[in-house]
Amino acid sequence: MEGAPPGSVAAVRMRAFLFFVALHNGTADSLVPETLDLTRLDRHRDMVALYVLSKKMANQESLSADESIAALLIKGDLSPRTPYHRCHREVMTVYRRLYAERYKKGLMLKPGYGPLHLEYEAANSGIGSALVTTPDLAGYRVAPASGKKVKDLLGLACEALDPYSRRLSTRPEETGKLPAIALCPAEVLGENEVLLALDTLAKESPGGRVPCSAISAHWVGWPDKPLSKAAHEALAKAFWYRGYAMEPNSTGSAPVSPDGAVFVTPRFPQEGMAGSDAYRSSLPMANLAVALLDIDGPVRERLIAVAGLGGSDAARLNAHIDFVSEFGAPKVTKLAFETIPLVFRFPLLTLLAEEMAARGTVGPKETEALLRAAKGLQIPEEEVYPLLHRSASGPASAAPKANKKSGMLDMRAVAEKLASSRAAAEILINVFVEEESVPEPPKPAENGLPDLLREVASRESWSAAEFAELARRYGKMAAGAYDELNEAAYEAVGDPLLEGEDPIRVDPSVAKEMLP
Repeated sequence: MEGAPPGSVAAVRMRAFLFFVALHNGTADSLVPETLDLTRLDRHRDMVALYVLSKKMANQESLSADESIAALLIKGDLSPRTPYHRCHREVMTVYRRLYAERYKKGLMLKPGYGPLHLEYEAANSGIGSALVTTPDLAGYRVAPASGKKVKDLLGLACEALDPYSRRLSTRPEETGKLPAIALCPAEVLGENEVLLALDTLAKESPGGRVPCSAISAHWVGWPDKPLSKAAHEALAKAFWYRGYAMEPNSTGSAPVSPDGAVFVTPRFPQEGMAGSDAYRSSLPMANLAVALLDIDGPVRERLIAVAGLGGSDAARLNAHIDFVSEFGAPKVTKLAFETIPLVFRFPLLTLLAEEMAARGTVGPKETEALLRAAKGLQIPEEEVYPLLHRSASGPASAAPKANKKSGMLDMRAVAEKLASSRAAAEILINVFVEEESVPEPPKPAENGLPDLLREVASRESWSAAEFAELARRYGKMAAGAYDELNEAAYEAVGDPLLEGEDPIRVDPSVAKEMLP
């Protein structure tokens, strides 16, 4: 049957006939191929497989993984589940690995009860069949314990491929392609051409930014809306199989747009796809920071330091920041806030306040956003204003200490400072001025601060124009009055009296403690 395809019915029939003739002539061994596909037998009773297995038993040789399955199939003692037939290569890959791990020496066959009988059935039913008995070679049997081991292992292998098999039952066009292959264990994919293509994309993408338009060419039925959770996880797993962590992480809430991009970074072999606890808790921290700030290099470094990350975790967080900076940060939910460790919350809020102040962007809107962040972080609102005040003076400056003895403004201390200033002024006048009459510096009661405080505290807020006019009436610039009142508040209470730019809000609790 020269020219017949190896797997065709004609080739199988011819092989069986030639082997039958060789048995009669005593030359059967010459027709046994070096490698025999014993797991998908040509027929229920395959003469070549029966002969090979009986020879193994006679020579006391252990069975390979494939032969262990064939031994049961030929006897009719094994009924594999659907994945064995639908995705046979993948199931056998898993089975061979399990067999090698658990039965390193291999399973053995037991002698059968009598000589080996091999039957040849002609293709033409009119010809009938012929039986060959080999008196020098006994048949074999599988011990019940060995049979159970084979069935259990094959069951595990089929279970590992069950999701992939079910997917192919309704989407056969996805065989060996995305998204179906993400349902397979990594060990069965080997040099899958789709995964190799993703690997190439990752290596050739500047900054690890892989456009979705390039990914769609390797995905059957690329969606026209943001990826579902299942599709998101499938894509992340596909990159993971090739040694890359993808952002947004499959456990995150940031959506992937069909015409957007993802960011990938090389991963360490020993880490898990979900990442460490520290990495996962850093994601809402990054989302919050990106929502409030333009994250540049130094800020990234500070954020990574606050989160206590290093190595691969730091690289993954950087990739996440790249993604949310380009496509927008997802809303930080209450559950996300709760994943941030308590020890990181105040340092995070400090970082945000300092960076916002350093960029001169702390207006009413930004202050309100920072207050909402503090609420999510479960940090009291009264701790936010000192942060903003300190940050306005510089990141390293410390907040003024509160007066522990009294909540009122220490007017005696103010008077002493003013008196000292007056004396110094008189000395300088005598040195540099001879004849001109010089007005005396204002007396303590004339500096107007207590009266200004009372008037400012009479309302909950002032517009910028109103506050400037009020300060002018007391002989002060608006900015100077603002700073003086807040410095006095820090001296007396430890918190600012005023907040915001337009309107300027007055903290009634601070005002109450400052007033006599």
